[in-house]
Amino acid sequence: MKFETKYFGEIDVDENGILQFEEGILGFEDLKKFILLSEGDMIIDWLQCIEDDITFPIIDPFTIKSDYQFDLPEDVAKELQIEKPEDVIVYTVVVIPEDIKKIRTNLQGPIIINKEKKLAKQIILSDEYPMRYEFYDKFGDK
Repeated sequence: MKFETKYFGEIDVDENGILQFEEGILGFEDLKKFILLSEGDMIIDWLQCIEDDITFPIIDPFTIKSDYQFDLPEDVAKELQIEKPEDVIVYTVVVIPEDIKKIRTNLQGPIIINKEKKLAKQIILSDEYPMRYEFYDKFGDK
């Protein structure tokens, strides 16, 4: 199916690649269907809603904070039908401000994706990790 986007123009959506967020994303609970878009070698990927033209920049948090870790709650693993660790992809939402040196991500609210079942959920961790983790100067700082 075809979908028109503000940032990417017309995209061809493979229905087998649609991620289902049963509870939506924080602040956008009514939006349930998204696809992942990548732009080559960029560290930022995109979570594009296919119900509305809303796009979230996202990042693999392990590329900017190698010691990032958390235990996935058992109820979330069950809800997303995760059977093995290899099925999981983790992203965090990025804020790209006008001053790029203030680029940040929310390490407290990761998005968990079962790449096999195409099920996804944003979870909230304890305050062990910040909601606003600036990483412009930290990229590559492992």
